[in-house]
Amino acid sequence: MELRTIEDGLRVKVATTEAEWQKGLAGVDGWAADYDGMLFEMPENRRWPIYALHLEQTLYIYWLSENEGVVAISSLEKESSVYHIPVLEARYVLELFDPQDWQIGDLVRVHEPTRPANEGVGTTQ
Repeated sequence: MELRTIEDGLRVKVATTEAEWQKGLAGVDGWAADYDGMLFEMPENRRWPIYALHLEQTLYIYWLSENEGVVAISSLEKESSVYHIPVLEARYVLELFDPQDWQIGDLVRVHEPTRPANEGVGTTQ
């Protein structure tokens, strides 16, 4: 599983398969982990439900649009049986061990910004 550095220097594992999405951070001890959480890259925009299953600690959940804006925020309590479903559709879901100061509408960069093909190419004046 890829390890990626995202907004604010957070290091997250990137889940891209259904098996990785289903497991999430279940059974992971965030205090012992060498990363900050998990980024779920979903194949389409939907109201992706999240629930607690075998959690070692509370997780903080951020649903992001395809433009990487926060559309919903929640937390999963250890051993809770509650499903959390955002009101708006999201393309990405972040599960983090620690809460962030992000609010609805904030941009949270989960990818490197792409640059024009000719940017950075030497030019003469």
